[in-house]
Amino acid sequence: MAECCFSSTRQGDGRILGATDEIADAANLVDRAVFRMVDTASFLWKHLDDAHIIYDTRSGHSQALNDFAYEIFDIIKESPGRLSDIMDDVERILEQPLTDDLKQQIRMTVVAFDKMGLIRPVKPE
Repeated sequence: MAECCFSSTRQGDGRILGATDEIADAANLVDRAVFRMVDTASFLWKHLDDAHIIYDTRSGHSQALNDFAYEIFDIIKESPGRLSDIMDDVERILEQPLTDDLKQQIRMTVVAFDKMGLIRPVKPE
C-alpha cells in the first residue's frame, strides 16, 4: 500500500489549515474547501529516483515528496477540487476502491500541502 511521505524544511506554524475566523471547524473546512495550487512560478523542481524535490525561491523552503504525494500534488495542479474529488481521482488511477487507511493518508497529505504552502483551501460558495 502506498504511504503518504514527504518532508519539509519549513517548521509548522501549528495551524491545521489556512482557515479564516469565519470557519471555526477546520476539519469541516478540509471536507468542504476547494483546494487550489498556489502560484508555482517560483518553484524549482528536481526529480530523483524515489523523490520529487520542490524548492520555493520566494520562501527559501524545500519539500521532498514521494511518488504518492507527488501524484496528489499533480491531481490538484491539474484540476482544483474538494477532498472528495481528489479521492475520486486517486481511486480512478488505482482502479480500485480506496481503503479507509488510504483515504486518511490522502487527507493528511492535503493538510500537509496546505501547511507547506503548496496549496490553499478556498472557502466553498
